[in-house]
Amino acid sequence: MRPWNAFLKDCRGAVAAITIIMMVAFFALLAIVIDLGHLMLVRSQLQNAADAGALAGARALFYNNSTGTPNWPAGQAAATQMVLLDKADTLTLPNPAVQAGVWNTAWTASTAPPNLLPQGTSLGATHIPAVKVSIQKIAGSNNGPVALTFGQIFGISTVNVGAHATAIVSPNPGGPFNDTLFSNLDLSINGAQNITGSVFSNNNLTINGADNISGTAEGVTGVGLNGAGSIGSVVAGTLNEITENGAFSVGSTSGGATNIPLSNYNYSSQIAATAATVYNNNYSQNGALNISGNISVNGTVTLNGAINDNGTILATGNITVNGATNITGSSQLFLYSANGNITINGADNLGSGNASVIIYAPNGTVTLNGAFNLNGQVIANQIVLNGAFNIDGGFPVVALAQFSPPELVQ
Repeated sequence: MRPWNAFLKDCRGAVAAITIIMMVAFFALLAIVIDLGHLMLVRSQLQNAADAGALAGARALFYNNSTGTPNWPAGQAAATQMVLLDKADTLTLPNPAVQAGVWNTAWTASTAPPNLLPQGTSLGATHIPAVKVSIQKIAGSNNGPVALTFGQIFGISTVNVGAHATAIVSPNPGGPFNDTLFSNLDLSINGAQNITGSVFSNNNLTINGADNISGTAEGVTGVGLNGAGSIGSVVAGTLNEITENGAFSVGSTSGGATNIPLSNYNYSSQIAATAATVYNNNYSQNGALNISGNISVNGTVTLNGAINDNGTILATGNITVNGATNITGSSQLFLYSANGNITINGADNLGSGNASVIIYAPNGTVTLNGAFNLNGQVIANQIVLNGAFNIDGGFPVVALAQFSPPELVQ
């Protein structure tokens, strides 16, 4: 038998070769880890800058903007400035490609196209203003691709790295304006109503009849379902506060509904301060009413006839709309009774196509009488529905210089 020292002497060359191979493999792996870590850092820095730029751009679309129409150039400029001023790292950022346009809320991650819809796209129930930021460190850009340190050993000297982000912002001021119907007190929906969007009550919500609600039916102190129809989801304060007696098709039920105080959404001073016309007595209009700008009335308002154009009617007292009122085009009428009630009578088309109406009585009752189509929202201390209606929510609120916080969607 050969002694161990002789055996070890014979293996010295093999051990040395194995050691060299392992060292080469180790340094190759180390090189890959170092370069991959650097690429991940650059990618994270680019993504952070793109996110910040998109959010800043979306916020600027309506910041200090009382028209309710997106300021596209301001959004693009703010996004570019935010990216180039990003000081979170030492990376020299390339000039971003910034696009301002319209995001379709019906898109999903798999169906969203690379570009937004054009700026001229009408804002409707599923379309919302957006800003998209794309940043790329690639060959031909102002500072080129990312250089690798050890990758050159394997013939890879540079790698293209990019990131993009899209942020949306709603002109809606949020809160109750997120719902098609919002009632501070008990809300009963009777008859055959077709509602696109959500309904909300800070108290009890009762749905009777053949009603279809595409969004959420939410009652803070309870929801009662009596009849037949379809509802996207039902939410109450707790799950056991939901009672079902009928044949409703409901997507889901859950608890967690919380109070939304209407007192936090007082815009009377803002609208009165921007009113183009002020009436210090009761106001009555017979025939066609052409609104251009805001109207402030210290008293009651009675409207008989068609209403055209964009504008807000703010009244300290009651507002009554009689007759066949048709609002068309892309206009919006904002009916706002600060302390009184709003009553709509007749067979009306309160908004068709992209036209819409916001009916707001935070301290009173909104009563809808008749059978008509309504594009927009009804928000009140209490809502009374008499008749069968098609109510389509989700339209931007252009009368208020407020907007919801921007959010990233891509």
